[in-house]
Amino acid sequence: MNRFWLIVGLFSLLARAAHCSSTLVFEDSGEDWAECYVHVSVADFAVPFVQEVALRYLREFEKKRIVKVVIGVDRDELLYMRRGKAMADYSYQRWAAKLSERMHNRTPLAEALSINGSSILRIRHANGEFSEVPLKGQSPLQVVTEGGSANLLHVAFRKLPYGQKGFVTVTVFFRTDAGLTLAMAQEIARRVNRSIGIDEKLLILFREDSWFIEDEEFPIVNGFEPPQAPPPADEYICTPTIVCSGSTGGGPACRFSDYRFGICRR
Repeated sequence: MNRFWLIVGLFSLLARAAHCSSTLVFEDSGEDWAECYVHVSVADFAVPFVQEVALRYLREFEKKRIVKVVIGVDRDELLYMRRGKAMADYSYQRWAAKLSERMHNRTPLAEALSINGSSILRIRHANGEFSEVPLKGQSPLQVVTEGGSANLLHVAFRKLPYGQKGFVTVTVFFRTDAGLTLAMAQEIARRVNRSIGIDEKLLILFREDSWFIEDEEFPIVNGFEPPQAPPPADEYICTPTIVCSGSTGGGPACRFSDYRFGICRR
């Protein structure tokens, strides 16, 4: 009997998904990359339908090396995820105020990420819980090397001005193990370069936490982690951020990032 009702429930979900609808809010792509932002209603935000939408767009861009599909119930949230902070010049206090606003506006959200054919769907549910659905191959969110490991938090695409049509900077943000060093960052960045393998300009940023406060492309708050208290400004500037640049044409060049909020006095 339990199996019967399980089958009935499955067919009910599939029938419901067939009547759900989605709306493409924004789409952009280049030779090696693509990003899509899709709106669905709160009533339609269920895992089977969200997964169906994600797979639809991943199939459309299956020949791209890196693809991001963001699905949400709030159009403003979708645009926020695309633009990042959209704050070019700000203080720690202003950022903290914006963070407080965003913490209280966490609607259901999903993101499918595909890197070199491996893909995963991560979901923020209405009840505040989080889950991941493997779609194909190994998870592109985890990078493990002999020198350390890292978890991919966010991918951003930014088109460059100056008339370079279709040329973008692809920026990927990672949280690493404790004890982040230049050597660890270089080893992980080398692995990421090989994995993504794009000809666009690639930037790889590392921190031991999720607080990329001064980087415009990173959202004010990470959309796929539980809410947490931010570090005080003096603690933030004493925790290193490492920036690595490079592509398949050469090894990564890594450096410690300077902070506009001040200098560590410890």
